[in-house]
Amino acid sequence: MLWRLGQKVTLMKFEGPGTMLIGTGRVRSNIDTPPSGGCRTSVELEVDDVADTRNVKGFHQVFLYGEWAELLKAYCQLAGVNAVAM
Repeated sequence: MLWRLGQKVTLMKFEGPGTMLIGTGRVRSNIDTPPSGGCRTSVELEVDDVADTRNVKGFHQVFLYGEWAELLKAYCQLAGVNAVAM
């Protein structure tokens, strides 16, 4: 799948039963596989409020096309899950 450049995205991942990591960003580029190999979802993202992408928490996050962070935070509040910024 090719991701539209500039598209807003939401990142999320459950970190155990009581914590969900949530972040937002934009698509910067699509990464060809092959030759680079790796995951079939090869996209470069610019993550909001993270100066160095090596500081993004967790691995293998789910990428959601669009702006869903507020809805995920509301779900966390209703479900008793701790929402943590990536």
